[in-house]
Amino acid sequence: MTMNAYKNNTAKSPSLLPKVFGLGQGQEQGQEQGQEHVHGQGRGRGHRNGAAAAVVFVLALLLSVSTAVSSVFAQETVFVEEQEEGFATFDPASHNETITGSLNGVGFTITPLDSAKIATANYSNVIPSLGSTQRQFVDYETTSAQFTITFDEPIESLTIYAVYFRNQTIAGNVQGYDRYDFTGLPSIAEEGFTNDTEGPAYLVNTTFTSGVIRFTGSATTFIVKGVDDLTPAPDYPQAFTFSAPPPPAPKFLLADNGITVTCDDAAVGETGVVNIGGSDVTFTKRTAAAITTENAATTCTSGITSMFRKFQNTV
Repeated sequence: MTMNAYKNNTAKSPSLLPKVFGLGQGQEQGQEQGQEHVHGQGRGRGHRNGAAAAVVFVLALLLSVSTAVSSVFAQETVFVEEQEEGFATFDPASHNETITGSLNGVGFTITPLDSAKIATANYSNVIPSLGSTQRQFVDYETTSAQFTITFDEPIESLTIYAVYFRNQTIAGNVQGYDRYDFTGLPSIAEEGFTNDTEGPAYLVNTTFTSGVIRFTGSATTFIVKGVDDLTPAPDYPQAFTFSAPPPPAPKFLLADNGITVTCDDAAVGETGVVNIGGSDVTFTKRTAAAITTENAATTCTSGITSMFRKFQNTV
């Protein structure tokens, strides 16, 4: 099922992404024709030619199965070797009720979810800001009325990308919710959703809504909750992923010798914390004229070309 077909589908669907396990209708017809052809050769040219044709058919069958399996991993894989920096990487071993992963090196847990799994897809057709990159998403059923995302450390400027979030009633079936509440943090709807004046929730504008919600605070734990009086039936999936700007690269670095601190990219007056021997030490980048016997031990001297006779008269 293509994404357009999925979006317009009102029947229950076991997954958000196309399923290509097994052989398609055309392949099945081809096999039937191939079997008839093999049998025909067996009758017309003898058992030897029939057996040879059977071997050819088996090889073709193996090739078609291999192609189908390859298509599966092309459309729905559970592992991305080099996930783009700033986007969540989900643990391929996690599924069903609990999803784990990391964002910019910070671990997280998502629970509880119904029939959740990790899928890879390109949803730039419904969320243009995602670009054309294949990304990992959590695919789950809307019967998960409420789930919690917990980070091991605070995350700044967290952004959630929601794909085909379902409205409450679609073609007479209860499939989703009128509103989705992202509690615990102030947030802004940047694409797709409409802010709900009743509270910190967002309305699903149409039958399906895909969009972007950016949190303006520091995220450690927050809840995603479907707000409605009715309970969705099972087997109606939707998906999401999230991102955050990667932390800036440190400007103060410890050299390989474990003693020297460098700060080539820092401006004069900037400070940075460096762990030396298990202890955090704050260093400052200074000019040669600003270095004294009192601050020399915590001074980064990158960029200074000469300190000739700097401490000549120091006792």
